[in-house]
Amino acid sequence: MKMRLFTIITSAFIHSLTVAQSEVWRPTSNGLAVNSISALRSDPFGNVFVLGVFQAQAHALYKSSDDGLTWNNSKTTFPLQNFDISQNGYLFLGGGEWVYRSTDNGTTWNLVAGLGTSSLYPSKFLSFDYPNLLFFQEYEGSRTSSPSELSYSSDNGESWHFSSNGQYGSFVDIPINSVGILSDSIIFASTASAIFVTFQGPAQFHLLQQFPKVNIHSLYCSQSSHNVYMLSDSVLFCSSDTGQTWNASDSGLSTSNVLALKANSKGEYFACTDKGLFVSKNSGQFWSNIGLQQMTINSILFNDSSAIIVTGNQGIFYSTNEGSLWIDMNSGLSGNSKTLLTINSDGYAFVLCDNTIYRTVLTISQITSAPVHTLSPARFSLEQNYPNPFNPSTTIVYNLDKSEYVRLDVFDVLGRKVETLVDQIQLIGKHQALFNGSMLSAGIYFCQLYTEHSLISRKMVLIK
Repeated sequence: MKMRLFTIITSAFIHSLTVAQSEVWRPTSNGLAVNSISALRSDPFGNVFVLGVFQAQAHALYKSSDDGLTWNNSKTTFPLQNFDISQNGYLFLGGGEWVYRSTDNGTTWNLVAGLGTSSLYPSKFLSFDYPNLLFFQEYEGSRTSSPSELSYSSDNGESWHFSSNGQYGSFVDIPINSVGILSDSIIFASTASAIFVTFQGPAQFHLLQQFPKVNIHSLYCSQSSHNVYMLSDSVLFCSSDTGQTWNASDSGLSTSNVLALKANSKGEYFACTDKGLFVSKNSGQFWSNIGLQQMTINSILFNDSSAIIVTGNQGIFYSTNEGSLWIDMNSGLSGNSKTLLTINSDGYAFVLCDNTIYRTVLTISQITSAPVHTLSPARFSLEQNYPNPFNPSTTIVYNLDKSEYVRLDVFDVLGRKVETLVDQIQLIGKHQALFNGSMLSAGIYFCQLYTEHSLISRKMVLIK
């Protein structure tokens, strides 16, 4: 395919975008001297919590009830490394063999599980996304390298009990990496190479199947479709018969590295991968790439305005049209590592960036409903190709505010690169490239613009 490239210097256009642009994020640590942060969570009541190590007080849990304007110490945690929030808003801190619970938004805490004398050793909460049923893997002081028990609570954390695996009596030395819950009685638990199941509640599991050649990352259970998904480093598996049979659920996926699954309110499934974001509208039978193909997606959130928000190794992006256009929302963030994104009940987003807590200046609904030009950084914009749909050629226009390295790629719906249109350093201004699809099949394609600081994509439709 032949490509023609045009360069048009239009500094006035860039200036107009700069005037309209405002920072999306602002620091909101407000006096917190952070060394490291291990958890950033929001509860259903507008509170935001951060667990970490701070200069003034080593291990602590801080709380903000005013959208990040002020932070107060909710609890000195000693080495309690884990924090989570149940669906009803109860707070939990865990470490070693200890679990603390707060039922009043962090004002007071009670020890609800303390079977030993130490909280120095690693532990983890495994499932807090199902009403009333919680799981916690604990470590004893004498067992510093392997877990001692899998514990569960069926009364919102008031009391905790040991789960048995049936074959060996307990889960001693069996590191559980994920728990998936289909119902009060049907529950799955996975290790790196095996899956356990119970059909009679959380007290007693049995070994369902071993996968010696698969490295299992996690499980995802859908209560609506009754499907169970196994995320591994080799393939995405699905079972529709409570784990009796497992089949590959990777049709349309261009990678085997699925990092997370999440469903929206419409029942659509989204797969976060190392080659962008994929969506399935038929419970995983077929997946379609919806952009960000050169980005590793770590997490995804949905908000009331139907926006999709993702975080990954290129930063934070959102889309309001199911991935046809992705908008860079990293303005105001300083640093490379952007993790632990949460949205509180007032609609503000909080993110950890290089051990600094940032909050959006506006609510997520205000950001995603505003005109794109007021939010997109002046230095980086990609316009919709024209014509669209096209046959066989279309023009792609993009804007730069400085001379920098630029790559402009076209991908098919499976995430496979079709052509690189631009791969060079370009001058400040407005640029355009002509894409010829005469040798391609009709269908959906993605144009992706990449610079050293950002990435954005547009959906294009080729008709024949």
